[in-house]
Amino acid sequence: MENFNPILMLDNEYENVSDLEEILEIAGRKAFPDAREITILAESAEETIRIMIDKKNSEESFSGLIFDNHLYGEMDGDDLLRIIHGKTGYCFKKNSVYTNLKPSKFKSFKEFANVATDNKHSSRSQMILDFLEEHFKGIKDYVSFVNYFSQERNEFPQIFLSGSTSRIDSTGLYGIYYVQKCQGCEYNVLDIIKNEGIFSPDVIIPAINNHYRLSPVIQQKKKEYNPSSKHIKTRKKILRGKRKK
Repeated sequence: MENFNPILMLDNEYENVSDLEEILEIAGRKAFPDAREITILAESAEETIRIMIDKKNSEESFSGLIFDNHLYGEMDGDDLLRIIHGKTGYCFKKNSVYTNLKPSKFKSFKEFANVATDNKHSSRSQMILDFLEEHFKGIKDYVSFVNYFSQERNEFPQIFLSGSTSRIDSTGLYGIYYVQKCQGCEYNVLDIIKNEGIFSPDVIIPAINNHYRLSPVIQQKKKEYNPSSKHIKTRKKILRGKRKK
C-alpha cells in the first residue's frame, strides 16, 4: 500500500466542495492507486480536531488542509486554525495582546482562559474553553498536539476558503493560502495543490477535463450546442490564491 497522507477538507455544506473533492479523488487515485485515503471530509470543527488527534496518535499527517471559514452554529474556521497553530490566546476575546500567549505557561485551560480574558468571560470564551476541555486531556496534551503539527505544517499547504478574503481575520496565522469562494474557485485550489507538488499536472488536468462542470472542453461543447442560451455561466478570470507568509 502506497504511503500517501490524505487531504483533510472541512466544510459543513458538502455541495460547496463536492466538485473539488471529486477531482482530488480522481487525481489522487491515478497518482496513488493503492493509497488507503485520498481525502477526508469533516463537517464540523469538532470532527476535524478529532481526526487530527487520531492522526497525531498514529504518528501520521496530511498532505494538505482545505478549510471553509464559515461554519454555521459554531466557531469559524479561522479560530479553529488558530487553535491548531497554538494561537488560542487570541480566540478567547479577540484581543491581539494575547495572540502569542503560550498555553504551556499555565496549569489548566481555565487558568489560561482567565488570563486571556482578564477574568471577564463571555459566551465566546466559554465556547473556546469548552472545546479545549472536551478534546484534550489537559494543557500538556494540547501543547503536544500544537508542537506535533507545527512541524508537520511545514510539509503541507493550508488552504482557507472564504466568501470575502478581504474580511478574514488572519491574526496569528501565517503560511496560509487564502482563496475567494466564487464560481470556478476550484481552479485556484487545484493550482495550489499542483504548485505544492501534491499532485502533478499529469493527473490533475485530465481530472478537470473530464469533469462535467469544470471541464473547459465540456463547457465549450455546451456553448456550441446552444449558443443562444442566456443561462450559460462562463468562467470568469480567476485570481490565484496567494500564500501569506
